[in-house]
Amino acid sequence: MARKRGKFGLAFIERLFGKKEEKQESFFTKELKSPLNGKVVNLSDVDDETFASGTMGQGCAIEPEEGYIFSPCDGVVSVLPQECYALGITSLEGIDILIHVGLDTIKLGGKYFTANVKEGDSVKAGQLLLKFDMEGIKREGYSLVTSVVVSNTDDFASATTIVRPGDSVKTENTLLVVEN
Repeated sequence: MARKRGKFGLAFIERLFGKKEEKQESFFTKELKSPLNGKVVNLSDVDDETFASGTMGQGCAIEPEEGYIFSPCDGVVSVLPQECYALGITSLEGIDILIHVGLDTIKLGGKYFTANVKEGDSVKAGQLLLKFDMEGIKREGYSLVTSVVVSNTDDFASATTIVRPGDSVKTENTLLVVEN
């Protein structure tokens, strides 16, 4: 099985312009853990059309209980903007997971965010990736709803959220299941 490593933005651009990568040849089912503790929200209910429409990929959102993001799987940090408001993980199977903390939090310029990893780092499931100051972000008037999407959804047969909206999820729980 060829290891696909790409930036989550590449999948988005390819979706817009119609380029398709070859599907992986062997069948697998991959469970992705929740990257944070909180209450699950339908992605379509996120107040950001890019996520709500599914343009960035399939997944869900989580209203966080704590200001910590953990790796949902073993993989590599494929994207980490300087402002640390979002990050991308590419799993060992080639699944690109985008975790975007809050809405419009790029405007904070990195204030209230601390990365515990850097782009290119190998990570293990459950490893602390990012810390964020929930109270500081809320004081600035930003929503904390965190989108968790498989940004290269089209490369797989399915990417399914298995926790019902409104239910609480913990980092030890499976949140998404991806099949090819």
